[in-house]
Amino acid sequence: MKKGLYPGTWDTLHPGHLFALDWASKHCDHLTVALNIDPTVDNPKKEKPLESDLDRFIRLLSCKFVDSIVYYEGERELEILYRSGYYDIAFISVASEKSYTPTYKVTPVFVPRLSEHSSTGLRRDISKVSGLETPPTLEFHAERQHQIWAHWMEHQFGMCQEQPDGSLIIPAEKVARWKRQLATPYDELSETERESDRQVVREHLSEVL
Repeated sequence: MKKGLYPGTWDTLHPGHLFALDWASKHCDHLTVALNIDPTVDNPKKEKPLESDLDRFIRLLSCKFVDSIVYYEGERELEILYRSGYYDIAFISVASEKSYTPTYKVTPVFVPRLSEHSSTGLRRDISKVSGLETPPTLEFHAERQHQIWAHWMEHQFGMCQEQPDGSLIIPAEKVARWKRQLATPYDELSETERESDRQVVREHLSEVL
């Protein structure tokens, strides 16, 4: 029985993925998908997945072309899977053929591109639909962030004692309070303090949603 291993991030499982998995499943007897938890571990320039590893796992689990799933994080862990001797075939995207390094005990099989769908294209389409790439939306959120900052600074200045030279003195009790809040997780704040944070979020959401 030929056992194949097909590594990838498998983010937002799309038709391009499904075509590739279908092709790979027909070139081995048992197809294991290796799910890369976080591709930025090896390359910080890569984008983090839109979906959690659990969401991606569930999608793959429901795919009829997949027989089993294993997790890995980073090329070193993937290399351990390759060298385990358990798998006969390593399915690799044809786009990575030139950069592929031969691995002990596993035969590389390069999967052709069978669809124009891609994760990069899907990310771009999602960004366009959500408006995240449009300058007005970016400026809106930047302006809102400035308003939050300005409100906080106004509050701080109001708590301080202004000196003749324009400098400010923060009362000791305020320093102690703010230091305590800085060092306190949100769920350990008082109900009054948490409600103050919630109100800021409500005001922001009322303008966004």
